Amino acid sequence: MKEIYVKVGDLIRIADWNGAKPDGRSIGTVIQMSSYKPSHKQKYEITQSLSEILWQDGKLGWILTSRLAKVESGIWKD
Repeated sequence: MKEIYVKVGDLIRIADWNGAKPDGRSIGTVIQMSSYKPSHKQKYEITQSLSEILWQDGKLGWILTSRLAKVESGIWKD
């Protein structure tokens, strides 16, 4: 799993659909970050980072931060 450094307010896009069908989400803004442990059964499980995103269609959603990529300035075009 690659590491990505995002912060609240960053403009992002989904870089890894991870087997999910692509949908209308393409660009969003990070509004909150959190973390979770995928399994409480394992004593030394890695904690994963989650980001809450406000998508371009106005909907909110949570996604693993590792599946995101920052949109660099100058790349986003309407």
